Amino acid sequence: IPVNDNNLCMLLLLLLLLLLLLLLLLLLLLLLPQVFNSYGFKSNGELLLSYGFCPPAGSNPHDAAALHFCLPAGDPWLQAKQQALEQRGMQSSESFAVRMDRLPAQLVPYLALLCSAAAVGSTG
Repeated sequence: IPVNDNNLCMLLLLLLLLLLLLLLLLLLLLLLPQVFNSYGFKSNGELLLSYGFCPPAGSNPHDAAALHFCLPAGDPWLQAKQQALEQRGMQSSESFAVRMDRLPAQLVPYLALLCSAAAVGSTG
């Protein structure tokens, strides 16, 4: 392409338009509100597998594993255990959200009653 005044003027005009376009884009980026991204209610494992990161342990309120327990139907102490659970505000079938940094307060008493073999008031 031969260099002459017309080609040089067109090139300068094109560079000037590109520069103006870049300045306009920068101005828009500075003036537009910030965009926030929500990953939803996901555990650390889900975040790590899906997005490649996870927050520090204990900082994600949705990082819990659900454990489900119920009294077995053939338990000889089923009625006594159901009554004991009802007195503590629990049911014969319960779910507990277990986290890395803490256990649910009612999990240990529930499991203790679930595993117990003696009814309240029995002698042995």
